[in-house]
Amino acid sequence: MADQHSETTEETGDTNETEATEEASEGDAPVIIESLVVVGTRAQPRSVLDSAVPIDIVSNEAFEKQGGADLPDLLRTLVPSYNVNTQPISDASTVVRPANLRGLAPDHTLVLVNNKRRHRAAVIHWLGNGLSDGSQGPDLAPIPA
Repeated sequence: MADQHSETTEETGDTNETEATEEASEGDAPVIIESLVVVGTRAQPRSVLDSAVPIDIVSNEAFEKQGGADLPDLLRTLVPSYNVNTQPISDASTVVRPANLRGLAPDHTLVLVNNKRRHRAAVIHWLGNGLSDGSQGPDLAPIPA
């Protein structure tokens, strides 16, 4: 696609995007995109570098190198802005540990696994620390690591 566009530019001196698009649609080779992340928008796709919001993508290889089995703990070691603590034995927050990402409450973070949204857990956290009070974030522990 880039070759066709540059050839047209050299021959005629100028071209518009519709001509290049028509040539590309008639071409026989599809364009392969290496990595693409879309964050809650219906606009044109953005890459991680072009995004206005911070995005963390963690690969399988990074998880395999860690060697653990608890996903919240693995993420805590891989993503510097991810924070999850072990809660004292008191209520369901001991099992469904609230995770904070970049100082946001657990229910202010969108979690996608294989391009599907992880919905909120049934636990409403009330720990008395202010950040997670009244929040209802997704439970990441059942996701196989």
